Amino acid sequence: MGSGDNEASRNKNKEARVRDGDKLDKLRAEGYALDMLSDEQLDILRDLSDNELGVLIEVGHRLAAEEPEVTAHAPMTIGGLFF
Repeated sequence: MGSGDNEASRNKNKEARVRDGDKLDKLRAEGYALDMLSDEQLDILRDLSDNELGVLIEVGHRLAAEEPEVTAHAPMTIGGLFF
């Protein structure tokens, strides 16, 4: 494997980490409180496929839509995630 191959591999890994970090940023932007999660739990969220991430966000929105207005601002947890 030449040095160009190694560099391409490093760039691909770096891009993957950025995309995975973007997943956490997207969840935070959607209102998920991730600060209370362990590193292991954050790793699981980073490993979600784009489809899984979309489902998680959609379920969070649907659950929030069914909450009474009085409790809509209180944190809700399901499986350790805050909605």
